[in-house]
Amino acid sequence: MVSTAAVVGALAGCSAKPGVAATVNGQQITTQEVATTISDFKPLSGEIAASAVLNELVLEPIYVKVAEKHDLAVSADDAKTAIAAAFQGKSAAPDSTGTIAIARFELTANKISQSTDAPAIAKEIAAELKAASISVNPRFGTFDPQVTSVTSVVTAPTTPAWQVATAAPTAAPTPSQ
Repeated sequence: MVSTAAVVGALAGCSAKPGVAATVNGQQITTQEVATTISDFKPLSGEIAASAVLNELVLEPIYVKVAEKHDLAVSADDAKTAIAAAFQGKSAAPDSTGTIAIARFELTANKISQSTDAPAIAKEIAAELKAASISVNPRFGTFDPQVTSVTSVVTAPTTPAWQVATAAPTAAPTPSQ
C-alpha cells in the first residue's frame, strides 16, 4: 500500500512553482506578469486568453535572441513607442514588463517576416525552441517541444474528461419569520 505522504510528495514534485506561469531558460514568467499583461491590453483587445499571452511571453526571448544575430531585434524603447501609439486616445500607455515584451515580440516577429532571410531565420527559431529549457504551469497550458511551431508553443489547457460542469449555485430560500 502506498502511503499518503508518498503520493503527496510525488504530486508536489510535478507541480509548478507557486506564482510561476512558465520558465524559459531559467527566467521565470510570473502569474502576476501574465495577469498584468492581460489587464494592460484589455482596452485594445478585450479579454485575451492567458495561454495566448503566455505563448508570446515564452517566445519573446527566443525571437529576440535570434533576431539580434540578424540585426532585426526591436529595442524595448521601440516597443514602448509602439505601445504609446496604440494606446493614444484610449488610456494611459501601460509599461509593464509583460506588455513591453509582447510589443517587442510582435514588432520583432513582423521584422523577421519581412526579411528576405525569413525562412532561414524561422528554422533558427525552431532550433532554439527545441533546444530551450521551457516549462509551463499546467494551469496555463502545456509545452511539448515535439509539437511546437515558431508561432505556438503553449497549448491552452483542456478540461479533463472527468471534470463535469455544474450549474451555478442558487441562493437558498431564507426561512420566513
